[in-house]
Amino acid sequence: MEDRLKKAKRRFDEVVRIRQDYEPLWKDVTDLLAIRRSDIDQTDQPGKKKGMEIFDGTPKAACQMQADGYYGYLCSPTMEWFRLKMGRKELNAIPEVKQYLQEAGEQMYYALNRSNFYEQAPLFFFDGCSIGTATMYAEEVLGTERIAFMTRAPGEVYISHDRFGQVDVLFRKYKLSARNLANEFGLDKLTEKSQNLAKNLPETLVECVHGTFPNDDRQLGKVDAKNKKVASVYFESTGALNFLRESGYEMFPFFVWRYRVDSGETYGRSPATDAIVEIFTLNQVSKTALKAGQLALEPAYNIPQEMKGQVRITPRGENYYKDHTRLITPIHVPLNYQAGKEQQERLSDSIEKHFHTEFFMLLSKAALEGRQLNVPQVMEMQGEKGAMLGAVVGRLNGDFFDNAIDRIFHIETVGGRMPRVPDIIYEMGETVIDVEYLGPLAQAQKQLVKTQGILKGMQLVAPMMEMFPEMRDRVNSDNLIEEIFDSVNFPQTSIIPIDKANETRQARAQKMQQQEQMAMMSEMADKAPGLSKKVDQDSIIGKMTEGT
Repeated sequence: MEDRLKKAKRRFDEVVRIRQDYEPLWKDVTDLLAIRRSDIDQTDQPGKKKGMEIFDGTPKAACQMQADGYYGYLCSPTMEWFRLKMGRKELNAIPEVKQYLQEAGEQMYYALNRSNFYEQAPLFFFDGCSIGTATMYAEEVLGTERIAFMTRAPGEVYISHDRFGQVDVLFRKYKLSARNLANEFGLDKLTEKSQNLAKNLPETLVECVHGTFPNDDRQLGKVDAKNKKVASVYFESTGALNFLRESGYEMFPFFVWRYRVDSGETYGRSPATDAIVEIFTLNQVSKTALKAGQLALEPAYNIPQEMKGQVRITPRGENYYKDHTRLITPIHVPLNYQAGKEQQERLSDSIEKHFHTEFFMLLSKAALEGRQLNVPQVMEMQGEKGAMLGAVVGRLNGDFFDNAIDRIFHIETVGGRMPRVPDIIYEMGETVIDVEYLGPLAQAQKQLVKTQGILKGMQLVAPMMEMFPEMRDRVNSDNLIEEIFDSVNFPQTSIIPIDKANETRQARAQKMQQQEQMAMMSEMADKAPGLSKKVDQDSIIGKMTEGT
């Protein structure tokens, strides 16, 4: 164990060294807008006043709006924001597969609603939009059949990634009271110092480390906790002679979203880090404007020397003097307040563009400007929003949502709460289940490209079909309506299956054929009176009318 402990400590020291290069930038961001996450080095005193150096709230408000926008447009609890489907499209049309996917999705939504995912997600998005790297952990609370999600503070997390850029090493340094440390790991596992604290000063905080990384020492064939794909170790940061706990996971339990990763870097860059120069400048300009405003409202005064200590510059203040030429007069300083205000507005607009706030307020902005928008215009605006944020949403799906849904699926499967997989899926050799995201932002670009493409195509060919009716034979109406339903996320429960629709069509066609036959016979009877006599059932006409 000692060798494994030394190896884990060395690995921890390495990731600590890597993060040191990013901490000054993070400190600037937390000082100026992400004040809730200011304890990057974990040295802040509890209850400390924060934000005392902020003189303009625009960056903080813009960051919060972007984070709330991602939450509301991508994974709001009020909507169905993802759907399971098979990678092979033909499998999705098989009734038993459709039923399985629907039941599996319902179970996952049930698990999400029972968990605290929707409480933790907003803070996760805020970390990504401000610091640039957001981390969430998920595990099942034993005995409750409930999944607990925890957004970890950026100051606690140290990461590294593999050669493909995927985060596969994560250490978390955090503090726990000696009492809770003993309750979680056992008193005998603690260092001698921590044992004494647990007995005598139980609320004293002890610093410990949780490390997760690929289990290179895994022995194939063994199925115990120490031989899983991902190693998990706990140890005290100082004085540890053994692990507090050594176990493992079948899959990486952390979801790490990096807003944007530059080549050669480990941690993410965010709109806040991209705009840090403008944020600094705006803060300084606002500070100067505040001083200028105060100077304009409370100017300095020239006061006769003999009145020192006797001046009353207050409402209804009375100042007595003999010489009317020696008056108390304000010092007039020329101030160009308007120029400073214009500079503030330019900087604020630039910062808001970094955070894409205009895309989350398009409809509100149009309403304030008095513009009337029709449905196609709204769809195009939403599509533009999706296109502009496509790169960010794509990375967010890959780093966060895909991993979170995989983790939920795994926990629910291991817990025996997922429906049985139909045999036909195994028979078809297809076991990969894909995820389709249905949130407004995730669907915006799809709707713009797909739905608008269909509508514009139909508008173009409609006049031609009037001239050349045979062109209609080239349009597969069933496939067309399926594509339209898919592009707008039409409820599957409201769509009649194709076989049922074909039965209805066949019955309608038979009824129309019978009506045509009856009309033809009536017309023949009118033209040939002799035909109005009773029809011989063995005749051709009698056989035609059978069953009508």
